[in-house]
Amino acid sequence: MRLPFFLCLVIVLTPSSYGVPGAGSATEIKVSTAPLAMSLTPAAKEPLSKDAIKKFAALLSEGMYRPGPTIGDRPAWAAIAALPDVQSICAKAEADLKEASPALPKELFEAFNVTGDRRAYEILFRKRSDRLAHFALAECVEASGRFLPEIEAELALILAEDTWAVPAHWYARGGHKGTMVVDLAATARSALLSVVDSWLGARLKAETRAAIRREVARRVLGPYLEAARSGRIGSGVSWMTAVNNWNAVCHAGVLVSALTLVESREYRAEFLAGAEAYLPIYLRDGFTAEGYCTEGTAYWNYGFGAYVELAHAVHAATAGRVDWLQGERIRAIAEYPARLAITPGVFPSFSDNSPGTPFSAWALDVLERRLALGQPGWRVQTPSNLPLYHPLGATLHRVAVALRAGGLNEGAGGGAVATPAVGLRDEFAEAQVFILRPAEAQPAFGLAFKGGHNDELHNHNDLGSFVIALDGATPILDPGMEIYTKRSFGPQRYESRVNSSFGHGVPLVAGREQSPGRRFAAQVLSRSYTDMRDEVHLDIKGGYEVPELQSLERTFVFERGAQPVVKVVDQVGFATPQTFGTALVTLGQFEVVDGRTVRVSDGGRTVEVTIDSGGKAFQLHEEVLHENLPSGRIPRRLGITLKAPVSEARVTLRIVPVKP
Repeated sequence: MRLPFFLCLVIVLTPSSYGVPGAGSATEIKVSTAPLAMSLTPAAKEPLSKDAIKKFAALLSEGMYRPGPTIGDRPAWAAIAALPDVQSICAKAEADLKEASPALPKELFEAFNVTGDRRAYEILFRKRSDRLAHFALAECVEASGRFLPEIEAELALILAEDTWAVPAHWYARGGHKGTMVVDLAATARSALLSVVDSWLGARLKAETRAAIRREVARRVLGPYLEAARSGRIGSGVSWMTAVNNWNAVCHAGVLVSALTLVESREYRAEFLAGAEAYLPIYLRDGFTAEGYCTEGTAYWNYGFGAYVELAHAVHAATAGRVDWLQGERIRAIAEYPARLAITPGVFPSFSDNSPGTPFSAWALDVLERRLALGQPGWRVQTPSNLPLYHPLGATLHRVAVALRAGGLNEGAGGGAVATPAVGLRDEFAEAQVFILRPAEAQPAFGLAFKGGHNDELHNHNDLGSFVIALDGATPILDPGMEIYTKRSFGPQRYESRVNSSFGHGVPLVAGREQSPGRRFAAQVLSRSYTDMRDEVHLDIKGGYEVPELQSLERTFVFERGAQPVVKVVDQVGFATPQTFGTALVTLGQFEVVDGRTVRVSDGGRTVEVTIDSGGKAFQLHEEVLHENLPSGRIPRRLGITLKAPVSEARVTLRIVPVKP
């Protein structure tokens, strides 16, 4: 006799002793007619609140969450099948039919500890989830059964894997010591399997569906619920109390899985209560009060995108009775993309980001539709660039959200998503990040720069770093992130020349780079803003461990007009003469015009930099930064170094756009 599917979960997710009401039973919790928003007050480190569990049991709908149309909804899939992105994914499914799923040998998993290389294993690990997503989407489009054998085979391989965590996380979080590691990859696997099960339903073998529930419960839902019930947050689920993207991303995987697979409304309520207890840590401490994300554009997409994703699922699972996209902090975070734009669609690549990274169209679409942020260009009429792929696993649930939120489901929307630059400037005061923009009808020339401190999330040692935007390009920039290796999140992090201050356009002081740590920080000394001229004065002396350094101030001046100008002015003072220099960084090319003039070009755009050292002799030295960037491009650094040690100096870089 085969057990009903839900009993497979009960084996792991045993009832708590809270006496939560049964399905359809009466409850003493009164449900407000206003949607329930997310609090910014995290729970104490204690077991789940009985009242919270009862509250969510009353708010949840009787049926389980459905992440998009099931395969039986042929009209819905006919509309989806017409999308170019879906046709492209189906073509990939056809190609995948001709290849075997990759092997994941134990030796490849263990190689991370020897070489530090994360990609060799992760690429093949990801390929399995990509193949499953391709096949599932193609089968839903066709409904012919042609892809079902491959889906069953891919599921069997994934369900049999020793761990769903990737080596970098498994070793760091105690997997080698017997801990069940629930990481970004494991929760992505869990959510993927849950969506596939929901879409295909009984077209999957009964034993496969039972195995999905058993393994999701054993590897993800069980460890999460054990930690949430006891309040003992071990290394395997340490992200539950994290301030960074892990908190939201892993919670999204957990909630999508629980809401989709767990039949008991009372058990589903426990997962919502857990999320309500621990997600506020991310919202409160992972962003400033102004909504600034120190992790940067890519991790806003990944982390806050996951929050948007889970909020969408919870909203649907409660018929709108729980709305975790309400509240001032959420609105501030949602407004961050528009406020971060230097010129339309151009953003600074501070922190672990790749230059040119756009914000996720699907997330902007959801936020504009739900929050009415005044950005009609964010509305998507025909979903494109479907958010399926991520290095740690396919995100099929995000595809479901993008399809449901877009114009296919909610009527006519706007045109292509654009992220506008609004107003002359934006200042994120707590983060010390400044965005200075041109006036309307003036050249698309502006800048972004930062102070802050050197212990930010995904920190780079970058006090004073700046980006110049011109006509959709960034000829002078912050080079952003390296491809992650074992050193990326360990004591060797700043051996990377794009993580250290050497790879940023900031001073080199007495031969010393900036130091990492919270105490190495900048101060904003003054700011003045007018329609034609902005000036911000930073003290960046605090970034350097140089005993002889008495003062180091960096001033940014932006003069608007038909012939705009940016000035970057460094004023330094030493107790005894020391060496001093500054730098420019580009992914393009430097051209030395004469002894004091340099042209910097990238993306078909060029700026001219005039160097004024106050009469002190200086030299230029171009250096290639041999680091492995996701784009494959190689950053170049132009050092501008005074030839003789100085007691004091003033170096001014005057930057103007060059007309094509």
